[in-house]
Amino acid sequence: MERFDINEFFDACRKMDKHERKLFIETLRRHGLDIADISCYTYPDAPGIRHVFFYFDGGSSPVPYFMLEKDLLAKVQEILKKWQAGAFRE
Repeated sequence: MERFDINEFFDACRKMDKHERKLFIETLRRHGLDIADISCYTYPDAPGIRHVFFYFDGGSSPVPYFMLEKDLLAKVQEILKKWQAGAFRE
């Protein structure tokens, strides 16, 4: 599996509209990941620093990407690349 690339992932997620993001989350869930939502943003006073937070089923707080297991991040990115290529769209 490839290493997680925060910039690539951030850019891809920010380009998704609400419907596309919903479909992507559903795709992650079909692959056994209990991710309920993903939030990507920057702070206005530090636009070069990118933040990606994952929300999990039953979790009370968002988890920053750097706190997740590397294997999970690699799987999410792999699914994203396949999803972008149209592999999981109906």
